[in-house]
Amino acid sequence: TETVLFEQKHKATKNLFSNTLSSIKDGFVILDNDSNYLFINEKAAGLLNIENSQNLIGKNIWEEFPEKEGEMFFDKYQEAFKTRKSSSFENYFKP
Repeated sequence: TETVLFEQKHKATKNLFSNTLSSIKDGFVILDNDSNYLFINEKAAGLLNIENSQNLIGKNIWEEFPEKEGEMFFDKYQEAFKTRKSSSFENYFKP
């Protein structure tokens, strides 16, 4: 029964976390240490012209958008990843 209670609490916490992140009005993604998508909200999916954000979960950002390597977005991402400091910038993405 302790395992069941833990799983129920974990699921509730995960749902609350996901609902909270989904409600953010800006495009928002979470990537793991290997640059794979863990979460993408609907605003980010819309900005990237992705119909179903769940299709990106587990996929590598640089395999999905290889044209961004070597551009400002890639450089800012690499800098934030290395320094573990947030980065804010604007960049036009044609699609």
